[in-house]
Amino acid sequence: MLTYPLVGNYGVPGNHNGKSRLESNRIQISGLIVSEASLEHNHWDADRSLTKWLYDEQIPALSGIDTRALTKHLRQNGSMLGKLLIGEDPIEFHDPNQHELVSRVSVPRPMFYPGGKKRVLLIDCGCKNSILGSLITRDVRVTRVPWNYDFFDEESDGVLISNGPGDPKMCSSTIAHVRRALEQNCPVFGICLGNQILASGSRSQYL
Repeated sequence: MLTYPLVGNYGVPGNHNGKSRLESNRIQISGLIVSEASLEHNHWDADRSLTKWLYDEQIPALSGIDTRALTKHLRQNGSMLGKLLIGEDPIEFHDPNQHELVSRVSVPRPMFYPGGKKRVLLIDCGCKNSILGSLITRDVRVTRVPWNYDFFDEESDGVLISNGPGDPKMCSSTIAHVRRALEQNCPVFGICLGNQILASGSRSQYL
């Protein structure tokens, strides 16, 4: 759910000089709720409308919702399971946090990006394209590995754990690898979910 009252008036960016402006190669949500969706968009970089993008990727969405009231409800009660119903067919509640969501958004195999002398090992838990781009523009060599990859045979000057979805406790193998890296005094940095994984590894190390 997005809390901003009007969504979609800028549209969705396309490719710029042959490069995608999106943070991922596909939509990473299962549904979208907004207060008001703009059916018309206007921006120099727009490739299509938000509604067209959702339609193309078969993502259900709902507008005309009092998102302020829903936000207050979630703020008071915490994260809750929800579902979007279209028609009268029932849909069972599904708890995504019972699964390793990072396995659905991580790369399937190690990937290598050339650069300068410094080497960064990037644990992909659902890494945004801009994070990878920021490393490349700083002229570092990047080894991008799956979320549960045993990376200790890879040479690196530091480890970066990316952002991603879900409960960090479901990433037990990642936490174990990060804990081992900390024990070897390897520089480790985490972003969002990666920071939670880092905290879990650090906590396990010093308990």
